[in-house]
Amino acid sequence: MKKLFDGILSAFLILGVSSLFAAGNLSQNVRPKYVFLFVGDGMGLAQIELADEYARLSGMERIFINDIDYCAVTRTSSASSFITDSAASATAFACGAKTKNGRLGVDSDGGRLESCAVAALESGRKVGIVTTVTMNHATPAGFYAHNKKRSNYYEIALDMLESNVNYFAGEGIASADDKKSPAYRGDIYSLLEKSGYKVCQDEDSFNGLKAGTDKAVVSYKSGLSIDRCGKGGGISLADVTRKAIELLDSDKGFFLMVEGGKIDSMCHVNDAASALWETFDFDKAIKVAFDFMKEHGDETLIVITADHETGGLVLGSGSGFSPLAKSGSDKSDYSAQILNLGNQKCSQSEFAKRLAKIKKDKGPDFSFGDAKVLIEECFGMKFSSGEKPGPMSISAADEKLLKDCFDKYFKPQDENSNRFQIYVSRMMAHKAGLSFSTTGHSALPSITWAKGVGADNFRGRIENTDISKILKNLLR
Repeated sequence: MKKLFDGILSAFLILGVSSLFAAGNLSQNVRPKYVFLFVGDGMGLAQIELADEYARLSGMERIFINDIDYCAVTRTSSASSFITDSAASATAFACGAKTKNGRLGVDSDGGRLESCAVAALESGRKVGIVTTVTMNHATPAGFYAHNKKRSNYYEIALDMLESNVNYFAGEGIASADDKKSPAYRGDIYSLLEKSGYKVCQDEDSFNGLKAGTDKAVVSYKSGLSIDRCGKGGGISLADVTRKAIELLDSDKGFFLMVEGGKIDSMCHVNDAASALWETFDFDKAIKVAFDFMKEHGDETLIVITADHETGGLVLGSGSGFSPLAKSGSDKSDYSAQILNLGNQKCSQSEFAKRLAKIKKDKGPDFSFGDAKVLIEECFGMKFSSGEKPGPMSISAADEKLLKDCFDKYFKPQDENSNRFQIYVSRMMAHKAGLSFSTTGHSALPSITWAKGVGADNFRGRIENTDISKILKNLLR
């Protein structure tokens, strides 16, 4: 961790320097042939430190992000808000311009912007866009799409056809056959095939992709890392990253953007354990790039950043876990029990699915008692039963708060009514000495790390737009 904190300290010491320092004083003596840009969606410094500390305490290999030469404090605010959304942020670090929240690949006036992926293509490099969420979600779309509304999924997917990107991979394409769209031209997958893409929607066809395939689209269901633990099988972010290198490697090199998109979604629902394992999953993909760099160290650049922080994660229990009321058992202190997160056996979303199924099966006989059984099974917390309380015990006072929340908010038939599940996840975080301040994004600066050729351009205090400016200069 010394490198990381020394770098951050250096960054804060020169906060007064213009953010254009990085882009305006670009080191241009050597340019990378291969460029990796990793984006941890919702991944703030707290999420990184949590993962590294859990790894240290449990004897796991420390995260690779910490083996970085340079880092820069990165401002994330959009043109319309101090707190950015993923679309405006993706546009900033992909295209180099601030825009309003909700916009992709266009500026605040709607003018078309070009991304660093386009610069890579113009230089003769191949380009890959990889994510753990849908391929037309905000972050991946920021590199190829141009739309005033990030929710226009079908129209954004049409931009995939015109992008000339060589390799797409993600959890499908949202609204791929949206016949209600005024721009409807047919099913996106079929259109991609007609445009020359090899479309893979199962593991066998994915494994069958070989070097020499010029254009490919991989639709894979990775699920959540915590739900896959110990089960084996399936396709991971590291797998699609490794395949990207195999397909994209060429005489002129490549540009590859890799997004760990579910750190964000898990922090939105304050599920610290699931976010932790998504961060590990993301870090494994980074290791793939590090392994590649061992063979191509004098011509490779790896950049790692985040679009914003999600959840306002605090590495301390603070004022309580409850979104509704403070717990009587909560005390502010300096202890942390991060390994307690290892007691959680599945994601909050899997817990919600199981809870909804029990309610459906039991009908009017369903009660808070059924929820208690499932909480113990999924999260490893134990309700008080007279014996001496342990680190995962739920006190009688906290049980009452849970029941009140269950009675008021639990509506499994309504996917948007998840406050009870969030309440449980916040209690779980509290058991590890953590807390969340929001279910949205925060305006905390991100950290941008860089290693390899041109990495020295990423230092000090920068704007997220500088990431694109630096990459475009290096790629051209």
